[in-house]
Amino acid sequence: RGSIYDRNMNVLAASAGVENVLLSPVELKKNGGDLDLIASGLGEILDLDPQWIRQQALDVGMYYKVLAKKQDSTVTSRLRSFLTENNITCVHLEPDSKRYYPNGTLAAQVIGFVNADNDGAYGLESYYNSALTGTSGMTVTAKNAAGKTMLYDYEQYYDAENGANLVTTLDSTVQYYLEKGLEEMIAKFDPKNGTTGIVMDVRNGAVLGMASSPDYDLNDPSAIQDSVLQSTLNKIKNTSTEEEYEAALNAAQLKQWNNKTLNTTYEPGSTFKPIVVAAGLEEGTITDNSTFVCTGKVHIGDWDIRCSARSGHGTQTLRRAVMNSCNPALIKIGQSLG
Repeated sequence: RGSIYDRNMNVLAASAGVENVLLSPVELKKNGGDLDLIASGLGEILDLDPQWIRQQALDVGMYYKVLAKKQDSTVTSRLRSFLTENNITCVHLEPDSKRYYPNGTLAAQVIGFVNADNDGAYGLESYYNSALTGTSGMTVTAKNAAGKTMLYDYEQYYDAENGANLVTTLDSTVQYYLEKGLEEMIAKFDPKNGTTGIVMDVRNGAVLGMASSPDYDLNDPSAIQDSVLQSTLNKIKNTSTEEEYEAALNAAQLKQWNNKTLNTTYEPGSTFKPIVVAAGLEEGTITDNSTFVCTGKVHIGDWDIRCSARSGHGTQTLRRAVMNSCNPALIKIGQSLG
């Protein structure tokens, strides 16, 4: 799977080689072997219940049973030594890859994560999944009824192909300080629904930073990081059924995965007023020298829309009207645009 970078080629997501551990009950039955030794040895190395391994081994109707997925080299090197020392041939290692996120929680909702099958589940990982996903290599051969390869009969190779890399407009440094700022806001104001923030390059609209809270660790996306969410879950766990707790856990996970900057509606209010002024200046319906009279309210349709200054701002320049965030003045500008 291709890597994801920020604008300065800092790695945001990358893949590393790992291996899946497979047990063949058919081979164990055919070639024999010390099941107790296999179960206890694999149990210790893979941190699995030996009794569960025995149950998998006794399912002789299966060619392969998956014992563990995505094991790194520290585990597989121990496993290879154990298999070699004890001449065990019914356990196999299958190459696979595992996704790593070196910055943990940084830009979590933007980057997203992959599922157990290495397919993108959220964020950029999901949106660009088809481009990021690589193609596994394989060898196609003919085998007889006993499962043995029929030499010289048929064989074809397909090379593996890596997925494309993705370079984003994010700047890791900007992203860090954006998230730090949101943390400070939470500590100061204790917002009910968390916080959101976007930093953009005003020259081209490129997103340099995008963040939502609560966040989560991309390397362990199912774990609840937020203390408030975790506290709520603990109360539900102690007072509700298992089904109710699972439902609450799923809701908490969805909340921390949600990119609110994209998925939650927001009424801009007065922060939209500079855009109205810019439009008026661009279209020539107002100038720097325009003046406006504010009496404290303006009647529109069936509504009286009031200003923050109930007695009105009186006559004011365009600059002063923007400084005062004057509703009647901005309404007049909006009307002048048609």
